[in-house]
Amino acid sequence: CKECRNNKDYPVNTDPNITKVCTTCGKEFPATQEYFHKNKTRKYGLESQCKECKKRYREINREKIAKQKKQYYEEYLKPISSTK
Repeated sequence: CKECRNNKDYPVNTDPNITKVCTTCGKEFPATQEYFHKNKTRKYGLESQCKECKKRYREINREKIAKQKKQYYEEYLKPISSTK
């Protein structure tokens, strides 16, 4: 719901003694926002991939991501904006 989306109180772990393993590189890091992006639907409120792996994926797949974004815009957002 809209209220839940606007809620900024994510249940993010702040205890550095709890660790989490990145699903991509397999390295173990403290389960904190220093190493993982926020995701309130996940355990500890953190993504499953570490920040470095996410960054590397975006760099390697830059063109693919841009193509997907453009395709989404053309398919869903452009028709909405042209009707106004």
